[in-house]
Amino acid sequence: MNAEQILNKIMSELEVASYSALAEKLNTTQSSVSGWKSRNAIGTIIEKLIEIERQDIIGKLFDSTGVAQTIGGNNSGNMIGGNVGGDIKNSPAKQSKNEINEDIQNAFNNAYRQALSKNKLVDLEEILINFALKLKKENA
Repeated sequence: MNAEQILNKIMSELEVASYSALAEKLNTTQSSVSGWKSRNAIGTIIEKLIEIERQDIIGKLFDSTGVAQTIGGNNSGNMIGGNVGGDIKNSPAKQSKNEINEDIQNAFNNAYRQALSKNKLVDLEEILINFALKLKKENA
């Protein structure tokens, strides 16, 4: 799933029909939304949803319709994190900073599936929000 697909799903959730209407709902500008799309800035979109306290939409991006499987690519294995260790550190340097590393995607997807099966999505959401807030404070 790319940024355009994510933006379209968010537009559907927020019941808006244009990027300018979406921008208004997200407390940003239409040019920012267009920029996220053109840069495939998935991380920035997720951060914006957290910033405006719309984590409910993030959950819907990873719902039972298979969206999580699309985002994560290969979903083999049941362990949270799977074989992450050295693979992330050795990722190709050509990967853009807005592109989500496949190993991280797989780790998240595994964590999401386990949290879903154990009715602990709220706990996973809290962990992600706290981590995002921590990073935001470090960058301030």
